[in-house]
Amino acid sequence: MNFKMTWQYCRISLLKGIHNERGQFALDIALGMAVVLVISAFIVMPGLRTISTDFMTSMNTWWKNTVSSQIFRTSGN
Repeated sequence: MNFKMTWQYCRISLLKGIHNERGQFALDIALGMAVVLVISAFIVMPGLRTISTDFMTSMNTWWKNTVSSQIFRTSGN
């Protein structure tokens, strides 16, 4: 089975699921996406804020201690 046949099979099965009598498949997708957005808003985003704050603090310290003071010295020392 090559990629083109696999893609067509997935597309056909997906379209069959969307076009059922009650539209249940599309509702499941919408609810799943809502759950993913809620989880990312309350769990993932605060963690990313902590990681980015730590990263910026580390970069600032590295810039002051290494790059600014050792590599690009502007004083006569």
